[in-house]
Amino acid sequence: MKKLLLALLLSAPLAAQPQLKIFSLSNRPAAATIEPVRALLQPGETVMAEERLQRLIVRAAPERLEQIRQLLEAIDAPAPQVWITVAQSANNSSSNGGLLQVGQGSQNVSTSQQLLVMSGEKGSITVGEDIPQVQPFWNFANGLGMLAPGIIFQRVSTGFAVEPTVIGQNVRLKLTPWMAYQSAQGPGRIEFSEGATQVTMKNGETLTINNGGSTNSRQSSAFGLIMGFGSAQNSSSNSLIVTTQIRDEAPADPQP
Repeated sequence: MKKLLLALLLSAPLAAQPQLKIFSLSNRPAAATIEPVRALLQPGETVMAEERLQRLIVRAAPERLEQIRQLLEAIDAPAPQVWITVAQSANNSSSNGGLLQVGQGSQNVSTSQQLLVMSGEKGSITVGEDIPQVQPFWNFANGLGMLAPGIIFQRVSTGFAVEPTVIGQNVRLKLTPWMAYQSAQGPGRIEFSEGATQVTMKNGETLTINNGGSTNSRQSSAFGLIMGFGSAQNSSSNSLIVTTQIRDEAPADPQP
C-alpha cells in the first residue's frame, strides 16, 4: 500500500506538467487567433504567435491542449471575402455679382472604386496626384536667399478605408471615404470632404448617403457709392453610394 501511495504522489505532478505544442493554421491569421486561445489558458500557461510561419506555440496542460485543438478546428476556416464598391460624387458651384464683375461657375467631380477585402480585415484604396504649388511669398523668400530652392507639393486624392465583417448573409461595415479636388474658384484652392460611418448591410444591398449640401454667401458694400456693391455665393453637396457583395468562392486563377 505504501508503494502504491508513493507511486501516485510521484506520478500526479508529472501528469499536470505543462506540455509544449505547435499548432499550424491554414486560414485564420495567427495574430488574430491568440485571444480566443488565451481565453482557455490557466495561470502559468502561455501562447505565442509566429506570424511568418502561420502557427501558434502553446505551453499548457494536456487537457487544455485538446481544448485548443478543438477550438482551432472550428475557427480555422476560410474567411469570406467582400467586394466593396464605393461611388462618390461632389458638386461645387459659385456665383459672383456686382458692378465690376459678374460670373458663375460649377464643377462636378465623381469617382467609383472597388476593393476586395477579407472579412475581419482592413483595406484602403487611394487615387490621387501631387500638384506643385508656388506662392508669392515663397518666390520672394527664395529671391532673397532666405529659403533654399524647392517645390511645394499639395496632395489631391480620393479613396476610402473599410473594415467589413460577414455575419451570415449580412455585412457589418466600417467605412471612411474622402474626396479632394481642385476647386473651380481658382488655382491653389482644394476642396476636401471626409466622412465616417458604421452600417450593417444585406448581401448585395446598395446604400446611398447624402450630406444635404451646404451654402455660404457674403456681401461687400465697401466703396459702395463709388464702385457699387458686390456679392458672392458658394454651394456644395456630396453623395456616396456603397454596395457590398459577399464572395464565398476562391478567386479563379488568371487565364494565360
